[in-house]
Amino acid sequence: CQDDLGQVIVECFDQGLPCFKTKLVFTPNGDGINDYWNLIISSNACDYIVYIYDRYGKLLKTLSPENNKWDGTFRGYNLPSNDYWYVVEYKIDDKKYTYKSHFALKR
Repeated sequence: CQDDLGQVIVECFDQGLPCFKTKLVFTPNGDGINDYWNLIISSNACDYIVYIYDRYGKLLKTLSPENNKWDGTFRGYNLPSNDYWYVVEYKIDDKKYTYKSHFALKR
């Protein structure tokens, strides 16, 4: 489902898997609204890492619980409007899981 801020909520109920909440689109233009992309993960997945890739599979950013937002740049340069993909690797009770999806950056 999607809320009025363009955020999508993906819920996984099977075997106690976590819920993810993120934006389908973010607009890093400095206006203070949707300037960062991040993934909010429910508390039962504390140990996670998020990889963000461009359309060619190039790794652009790695996010963790301590550093969990992306400003749409790579090595200090603004990336273009486009679709980007992310992979979440997380553990619950020492069992590893992977979740994949995508979002759009609009400039």
